[in-house]
Amino acid sequence: MTVLALAAAAALAAEPGAALRHRTVTAADGVPLAVVECGTPGRPAALLLHGFSLASTSFLPLMTPADCARWHLVAFDQRGHGRSGKPWTPSAYAAERWADDVASVIAATGLSRPVIVGWSFGGYTALDYWRRHGGSKLRAINLVGSHGGLVERLPPTGEAAANAGSLAALQGSDDVVDNLRGAEMFVGLMSARPLPDRVAAAMRASVLMLPPYARAAMRAHRLDNRDLVARLDVPVTVSLGGKDASIPIGPIEALASTAARVRLSVYPAAGHMVFADEPARFRAELGRLLSEEKGAPARPSTNPTRE
Repeated sequence: MTVLALAAAAALAAEPGAALRHRTVTAADGVPLAVVECGTPGRPAALLLHGFSLASTSFLPLMTPADCARWHLVAFDQRGHGRSGKPWTPSAYAAERWADDVASVIAATGLSRPVIVGWSFGGYTALDYWRRHGGSKLRAINLVGSHGGLVERLPPTGEAAANAGSLAALQGSDDVVDNLRGAEMFVGLMSARPLPDRVAAAMRASVLMLPPYARAAMRAHRLDNRDLVARLDVPVTVSLGGKDASIPIGPIEALASTAARVRLSVYPAAGHMVFADEPARFRAELGRLLSEEKGAPARPSTNPTRE
């Protein structure tokens, strides 16, 4: 295990009293997936999918002793990321592989009708899973800081465009010092409020653990899921931060006003990492998702929550 991997694992294990369990699940094509879970199987369950170039350590704010006592929570490092396997071939990063990884982890950990929480790029993985495996084993999907391709993906503008350009230059550089600066900048953009030191440190380590060839292969990932809107058979809640420059709220608001299964929840003071910026409200809303029946229609969202 690399020094960076050890640092990330140590940060994840550092939560006092959190009964976290680590295991390796083998994906359908043989890729090892690093999984962390807590809580008792059979309790209300959530599968947490992290964002691009990050890892399961992103969910440290959601895997506290109190959370683990209430729910069965599972997170894993997606292929190419963190402590999971990093296959060489571009075909190993096709959308179907990500979908099958989710199915493998759900089966191996005994998740019972989980809510899939797809943060940022993890929202695309959540819908990759639904496209390939359907929603029969799910309670709901929660897209966080993500629209999952359910609306048109618009090019960044203004501040978001400037940040994207700077990050591309730093992360695409062959100079490790540039890469370190890029990791620092990237993690700094995730939240509206400063992250706890141990969370930020683990996330910076994760950014540096995504190899360039995996980053390149992911550019071919399908990002348009608009064809799924009319076919969704599970409730989808989209949780967005009002200070997140990367995700325009308007298109999601329009979608939620017409799509029966889609609900929008806006956190005005939060950034991209909603669950870290406003953890109390996020936990309350996740708790409601975990208690709702799958067949329940989404609440009307012509007036999205903006508390």
